[in-house]
Amino acid sequence: MTSSTLATSTPTAKIPTQEGKGVSPSRWAIGEPNTPYELNVDDTAKDPVAFRDALMRDEEKRPEIEKDKDLAMHLLGEDVGKFQECLKDLLGKVRTPFVVAECARCARFLPRDECS
Repeated sequence: MTSSTLATSTPTAKIPTQEGKGVSPSRWAIGEPNTPYELNVDDTAKDPVAFRDALMRDEEKRPEIEKDKDLAMHLLGEDVGKFQECLKDLLGKVRTPFVVAECARCARFLPRDECS
């Protein structure tokens, strides 16, 4: 199934608008509240179908995803379970360096036992 087939065969999620105009999905950050990219606390998508549809329309994120065939199959495919697993795994890998750097940064300002 091609991405154009997928885009036309799935229902379109409601997209937030700004001043009555549609907002491009590339303007939203992953995890941004009140957008299709909103996440649950466990790093799964609140609305996986809306999240995937936004990725399909995102002219910045979609080409990067499509560079990796396995990633594209999971994030742009129809299997919601695989989508959620892949998203959670991907976000876990991305956030790990941030947590380490954030802990190192806060260690300068807090006693050692408060930054763990």
